[in-house]
Amino acid sequence: MSRLLEVSHLSKFYTNKKGLFKGTQETVKAVNDISFFVEEQETLGIVGESGCGKSTTGRAVLRLHEPTAGEVRFRGTDILSLSQEELRPYRQKMQIVFQNANSALDPRWTVERSLKEPILLHEPGIAKGELDDRIDQLMESVGFSPMYKKKYPHEFSGGQRQRIGIAKAISVNPEFVVCDEPVSALDVSVQAQVLNLMKRLKAERKLSYLFISHDLSVIRFISDRVGVMYAGRIVELAETKEFFSNPLHPYSRVLMAAVPRPVVAEDKESLYQGIGTIAEVSKVGCPFCTRCPQATERCRQEMPAEREVSPGHRVMCHLYEAGAIRS
Repeated sequence: MSRLLEVSHLSKFYTNKKGLFKGTQETVKAVNDISFFVEEQETLGIVGESGCGKSTTGRAVLRLHEPTAGEVRFRGTDILSLSQEELRPYRQKMQIVFQNANSALDPRWTVERSLKEPILLHEPGIAKGELDDRIDQLMESVGFSPMYKKKYPHEFSGGQRQRIGIAKAISVNPEFVVCDEPVSALDVSVQAQVLNLMKRLKAERKLSYLFISHDLSVIRFISDRVGVMYAGRIVELAETKEFFSNPLHPYSRVLMAAVPRPVVAEDKESLYQGIGTIAEVSKVGCPFCTRCPQATERCRQEMPAEREVSPGHRVMCHLYEAGAIRS
């Protein structure tokens, strides 16, 4: 497989004004110098706690939020260097499924009109008969009879609205889809249905996904590779099977420990250090050092480099020197 998307040194910073008269400024590094790639027909899962920069990453890749720095190459073209007019063809190839389906659906429009809008935007010359047929096919592809296209979003359940949001995302035949926590607001049984639908559409339409979630079980089911984010950085990246059998970064182990299951008392005491607290992120050393039970003075003073400790398994941690694994 060839690489569809390559992200290099991507950053997105925000500036907040603070103080009584808003005279001081604070820079929030929501995404801080991250690099990754997505191959054709691959799902890269991004996991981490709320506020780690997952959703900002997805939006920055699509230029829904303009990045502060970095490159985003889609089939070799850096889309960050393109004007809005030059970017337009890439909008068709790169779509998004939002966490809240209501964000993608106008409550005043029928489902039919919502699905027609992106098609007409990118294919203004499409014949009416062909357009109607495509809408019917989209409805059927996400599990609806075409008769439901005349209904409004409020007439559907949350899971059904998410299916319609997925139909809208694939309506223009994209190659790459950012999935921003698309099942987090759904019941577990409905989650399974939507995830199976997304897997089927990926195979049928030869799609690639950047799948964002805070749920490790969802990431394990849907992803080919897993990236773990903390404080705006990707701290571990590996194939899914390798990651779940051998998580290396202390934060990855904390995420694993947070999954409800029986835990030995002494393990819980060490692994859960810092969970449930808002710890200040280190501005000099490792961002996780204020919560890590294995942190050393070096961790507090020096930002760790990303190391490949085994083929395809990369980790940003001083506990792992180049080529050597230390548990």
